[in-house]
Amino acid sequence: MKTTTILIEGKPFSFEDEIDDITYDTIRPITEQEAKELLETTKKLFDICGMRFFLAFGTLLGAVREHGLIEGDEDVDVYVDSEEELRKNLPFLYENGLKLCRFVENWYYSFRVDGGAFIDVYIHRPVDDKFWGRWYDYIERVIVPKRLVRNCEEIEFLGGMYFVPSKPERILKCWYGSTWKIPISNAHDSDGHTLYDWWMNNKLKICFRSSLSKVRGMVGLPKNLFAK
Repeated sequence: MKTTTILIEGKPFSFEDEIDDITYDTIRPITEQEAKELLETTKKLFDICGMRFFLAFGTLLGAVREHGLIEGDEDVDVYVDSEEELRKNLPFLYENGLKLCRFVENWYYSFRVDGGAFIDVYIHRPVDDKFWGRWYDYIERVIVPKRLVRNCEEIEFLGGMYFVPSKPERILKCWYGSTWKIPISNAHDSDGHTLYDWWMNNKLKICFRSSLSKVRGMVGLPKNLFAK
């Protein structure tokens, strides 16, 4: 563990940085009580700051599919729409018990309560492309169509009400495929996700294949025309 200092509105802010210590080999599964306390504390403090968060990734999958945590899940996953607001409020959150323990600018911020389990707060932002940014966003490093996160609703989870993308089954299918309702052992949240860096390098090829596939279906072109 190391101490890291960053500037927030021109003022230094220091925290105990665990970015090199938190790995799949060092963390343990989170309990429902820990997740409940993390979510309640985060919601309470975020409400004071005028910020809103949404359940994401494995936490959203558990909330919709299991009505609880996924077995073996290691943390709580949520996302926010404004990194600027989150960063500005880091000192307040820290002083009130939600302690920053690692972050990667533009991607995510992790927090602990009383040194226990942690919550990952991911950043939701448009794709950095004037054309593709009209239709696609990313949350952390995962691509998502804008239409799936345009609206929201509230669902009950671990005794509280939390925001999620409207019709959350749609974004879960986008993230985890058509078999998202079937539990898969030893799977991590990143399995099956379309990652930002890969997508940016392949988006034209993907769309070209998709468009030609439709043409092929109309004119009867051979199926292997689009093989890699």
